[in-house]
Amino acid sequence: MPTGIPVPFLAGFSSNKPNPLCPASTNHSENSKPTDWSRSPGLPLVTTECRAIVNYKDWPLLDWGWVKELCAHGVEEAVKTGRWTGIATSNFCGPQFTGMWRDVDWHQRLTKRIRESSFH
Repeated sequence: MPTGIPVPFLAGFSSNKPNPLCPASTNHSENSKPTDWSRSPGLPLVTTECRAIVNYKDWPLLDWGWVKELCAHGVEEAVKTGRWTGIATSNFCGPQFTGMWRDVDWHQRLTKRIRESSFH
């Protein structure tokens, strides 16, 4: 386990509670906790998952619009802080999730936004 990182930031995720590392899952005051923590030591933040929900089935005709909207909001919130150097857009970005995979424009737009962001 890395040293010097507060335990709450390393704790496992719960689908029943907001995740303080996930901008989309918490309110704006909660979003500032990891951001503020990263400023003091000058360390970047990385999010590998959790831009929205963590369990969604990819059934035919399932509505992915609200999931993509929530994920995009989480990415925008993370980019605005200037503290994230690694941002995953969603738990559902693999090709097995055809509902999201087929929206190439959405992926390209968010990827461009992430790549153009700066760490400060």
